[in-house]
Amino acid sequence: MKKIILLSVLVFMITSCDDIFISKKISIRGKIDPATSVLDIRSLKVSASNKTFSLSDAKKVLIFYGNKYEIVAIKDDGTFEGSAPAGSATVIAFLTENNQFIGNLFTGGLNVLPLVGLTNDLTLIDLSTLTVENGKIIPLNDPIGKQIILSDNEIAFIKELGFFYESLAKNIDMDDDGEPDIIAGNELRVNTIVDFYAGKWGKNDTLPELRANNDFILNYTIRIEGNIDLITSEDSVELSGPEGNLYNDIFLHFTSFGDIANYYFRRKPQPLQGQIGTFLPPFEDGIYKFSTDKGLKYRFNYSNVNMRNYTVIVVPTLIIDTTKGPEKEELHKIKFSFQLPDGSEINPEKLIKSRIRIQINDIFAKQQYESFEIYETVDLSKFDFYEQKLKTPINMSRVDQLNIGYVDILGNEYNIIWRNDFKTSY
Repeated sequence: MKKIILLSVLVFMITSCDDIFISKKISIRGKIDPATSVLDIRSLKVSASNKTFSLSDAKKVLIFYGNKYEIVAIKDDGTFEGSAPAGSATVIAFLTENNQFIGNLFTGGLNVLPLVGLTNDLTLIDLSTLTVENGKIIPLNDPIGKQIILSDNEIAFIKELGFFYESLAKNIDMDDDGEPDIIAGNELRVNTIVDFYAGKWGKNDTLPELRANNDFILNYTIRIEGNIDLITSEDSVELSGPEGNLYNDIFLHFTSFGDIANYYFRRKPQPLQGQIGTFLPPFEDGIYKFSTDKGLKYRFNYSNVNMRNYTVIVVPTLIIDTTKGPEKEELHKIKFSFQLPDGSEINPEKLIKSRIRIQINDIFAKQQYESFEIYETVDLSKFDFYEQKLKTPINMSRVDQLNIGYVDILGNEYNIIWRNDFKTSY
């Protein structure tokens, strides 16, 4: 049986014509002290046996971030050392010799290690001795607040992401064969895409205008990615769920192929309340099934976190040369600010995984400009989040809609639409 694990952070390397971004790895070191690790931890693995293990049973460490992972052995003296890329939301899980899941690391109350907002010279996080408190594996040397500095808003954001990782943990061994599915290497990867119309862009000294918080309407898509040899026909795949409350309106929106197959599922559009137009409703948290014509059946936990309240809104101001007259105004660059839906400012370097992609369309929805690919792993210390210069200026008569895209540290994709005027609906 092929296996699936709910993974969002899709990891690639990209080389552009302008510059080379190299993913920076951070070493992660720790030690298990047999004298302080005898307390049992109830396994998070979904299992009929409901086994429990102590931390002293750990023989391996699984470090995973998206569809990349590293397994390192725990030495006889209890020490281990692995690595993960800066900018990732990294789970550090502890396994027995037979790859049974014991538990995962908690730092700063978070069940994920957010390798974000790091200083450029940081190359090592030494967790020191690991112990168990209240069923959680915690380090003596907690990097949150020391090497990883986060604001209250950022901590709240990442704590919300913890719900996603609880769901992720349940997918580690779905067929209960005692081996984490990610080790087999035939997993599918699932993430959420949201699109929404945010308001009116800024222009030079004119400030942007956002829609009221309650007017942000998110449109949801589930994206499933896997090896192309798993499926013979795009018409043969089916997504169903959640268990106990099955939707009857899930449809395949579109597919893309290559060496990798991507499938995009949506629910039937529903009318907006009090507004003109429709929206694409969310997929609730729960257990979903994905099947193919080759008889492959997958069962996985899905969570879209609380994306409504924890969406980083990228707010643009267009810098335009107006010296040549109204008909020859040219767009040269775009400046950005970042906030949550409640209006609070946010640091993009700690919550966004990718570079900011901009797409510019004319009144006929024809694309006039596109900047970066967003599914990639790059060293964001070399990227200016707050300003992008266009390679070639664009006449403003060809600018009707600005689409801003990015991937958060979980790998969920956001596409934010801005216009020169307000629309009544998305």
